[in-house]
Amino acid sequence: MDEHDTPDATLGAGVELRGKLSFQRGARVDGTFSGEIAARGLLVVGATGKVDALIRCGTAIVAGEVSGTITATDAIELQETARVTADLAAPTLAIARGATFDGSARMSKNAAAAARHQERRRGARTE
Repeated sequence: MDEHDTPDATLGAGVELRGKLSFQRGARVDGTFSGEIAARGLLVVGATGKVDALIRCGTAIVAGEVSGTITATDAIELQETARVTADLAAPTLAIARGATFDGSARMSKNAAAAARHQERRRGARTE
């Protein structure tokens, strides 16, 4: 891991936070978070992490629990301990044996852009 892979912040186990988080490089969540997360780089949800959020990132690696939406410009990886109830959009998706996933998945080079467009359309309808 080089300096560009180092997360800007880590939300430790036992910590609960709500709101909007924005990171240039990335973040690691081992605690509980609800709200929105925007990370240009890597977002890691550790095995003890519980996230209920609208997530936009470069790459997402999930070992814990996520509900909501994950839109990644590079890749999404669900590790064997992942428990995901979310809609996923990324050019690359990997789901390990043992992971649980309930939701929809869009995979294409333009999946992230299409998911962002769909989110904007949904937001316009609710206003």
